[in-house]
Amino acid sequence: MMADDSVKASRKQFDLNLVASDHPVFTSPAKFVVIPDVAGSMGFLPGHEPVLTILRKGRVRIVDAEGNRHFFDVDGGFASFDENKLTVAVPHCSEELHAAHTSAGEQA
Repeated sequence: MMADDSVKASRKQFDLNLVASDHPVFTSPAKFVVIPDVAGSMGFLPGHEPVLTILRKGRVRIVDAEGNRHFFDVDGGFASFDENKLTVAVPHCSEELHAAHTSAGEQA
């Protein structure tokens, strides 16, 4: 991949770190993430403006760089987006939920 190609790819994704209080849960480049913040839900795309928000109990929905969907239930916490990096820190997090555990109409 040429340097120009890597710059284009970086504009289409951002770094994601989902961590529980006692272990890392999920780390990957992502195209899109939705978190359950206290005002409802907040979505993130590459280049989102910097933000720090408090999470409520709910589901984190992730579309990774390859287009795969990942779902995790969280029990509060906070999220910070800055310099094209999203960090989601939670006290507790479920194991990754598979498609069978998500509602039929739910999409990231």
